[in-house]
Amino acid sequence: MLENTASSSIAAKKEMFLKFQKERESKNKDRITPRDRKGLIPVSCIQEGTLLPVINKYYDPEEIRSSGPALGYLIKGRVNISAFHRAIQEVVKRHEILRTNYEAVDNKPYQKINEVPANILKVIDLNELSEDEKKDELKRVADKRASESFSFFKDPLMITFTLITAKDEHALYIFTHHIATDGISMGILQSELLTLYHAYALNISIPLPELALQYGDYAIWEQERYSGDFLEEKLGYWKQLTDKINTFLPFDHAIESFSYDGDTVPIIILPEIVKRLKVLCNENNTTMFTVLYAAFMAMVYIFSGNKYNFFSFIVANRNQKETEPLIGCFMTWQFFHIDLSGDPTFIEVIERTKNTLLKVYDNFVPFLHVSKTIPPQGPVVNFQLQTFWEGGAKAPERTSEEKPSQQVSKTEEKSTTSRTMPPPMMFIPIKVEQPPFAIFPFEVMLSEAADTINGSFTFNKTFYNRSTIVNLTNDYVILISQVLKKPDIRLSELKMKPHRSIIKENTL
Repeated sequence: MLENTASSSIAAKKEMFLKFQKERESKNKDRITPRDRKGLIPVSCIQEGTLLPVINKYYDPEEIRSSGPALGYLIKGRVNISAFHRAIQEVVKRHEILRTNYEAVDNKPYQKINEVPANILKVIDLNELSEDEKKDELKRVADKRASESFSFFKDPLMITFTLITAKDEHALYIFTHHIATDGISMGILQSELLTLYHAYALNISIPLPELALQYGDYAIWEQERYSGDFLEEKLGYWKQLTDKINTFLPFDHAIESFSYDGDTVPIIILPEIVKRLKVLCNENNTTMFTVLYAAFMAMVYIFSGNKYNFFSFIVANRNQKETEPLIGCFMTWQFFHIDLSGDPTFIEVIERTKNTLLKVYDNFVPFLHVSKTIPPQGPVVNFQLQTFWEGGAKAPERTSEEKPSQQVSKTEEKSTTSRTMPPPMMFIPIKVEQPPFAIFPFEVMLSEAADTINGSFTFNKTFYNRSTIVNLTNDYVILISQVLKKPDIRLSELKMKPHRSIIKENTL
């Protein structure tokens, strides 16, 4: 008896030790450390997914427009152009990803880090034009750059220029490609640029600390981390879904050719509805993202007739503290699947969403690996919610079903309030209009700000007419009102306008 007890105790201690050792090894593997970035440097998974179709000539690289974050400022006051030029150069020097191009070796993409360009800021003087001509030229120059493509293999993937509109007024624009930046990166770029300009203009020491890592270090770590047994273990969850991925969406047009040309339809959820949504969130111990996502999936279910749909959403994917000060494209799409069979109530849809989110987060792997393992046999639609506060963005409030490492992407966009610099300068953000670039048949982008939720449905013109998406936008708001009146309403009871002129058979 004593021998059995002793043996059990030893076995239990051994099991605890092995578990502790495994957890410690996992934590060590999750740490990102500086690597040797000489020679051929691997790209990250999100970059690989962007570059492979170009390398394999699946589409013309000239079709890949800027498709990335942009900054614009109206600068009032005396501007030190030399200080601005030095500040931009220093940001590019600090962050290798901003001076990186790409090359293909044996049809596999790699990073190629370049030197800091000597003339990185283009200056355009508009002083000789009339006031009306200046406004027209400002818009023309910005629109032209926003609609132009980047070459991943030879062009700088960050373009900066300033237009002099008066002795004490300039317009500054920065355009990037998503392969080099994401929304959070633009917040870092903006902060560092203004800090460095301040230092150079006043001839004081640079207050920014040295960066311990570069994006290339992260890319090498990511490729190593998501490989071997660890990757196979995570992919096991996704492989079991293979027989459920025949996603169907009705389209307006037969698909003969494909482009990324898109359009947007605005949406607004009024304060009284937002207030009731928050009550529903509290009653179900969940987040605004989960409830709005559940409503979106219910709408797509009614629109398509699919009981099982594949969706995606964007995660910030900055899981390690070491990535916080880095510029680079860390964001990635996360596949999400939902089973709406059995005519569930909306409350049950919320619960299914929460439970599936837990499983998806626990089995997170970069989008590239999931899409290779179970490529969807039909269209995927994307949903994104950004939570804003005055002065920037913050992560949505989190409950037990959401892990901090996989928060919904938060975009570091500054509010439209003016930012005051040391006298006599003031920076006023300019909204940079970019042509809608539609990767998905349609996607929803919502921003929670103060008492309202604003956003848009972006759709690909290859698939839909604007009138169809206008109807869907209205349906989404109406559906939210219905579930707020009766949270236990069944999906079969939800009412949506019938959609006409829809092609029932479609493939991608």
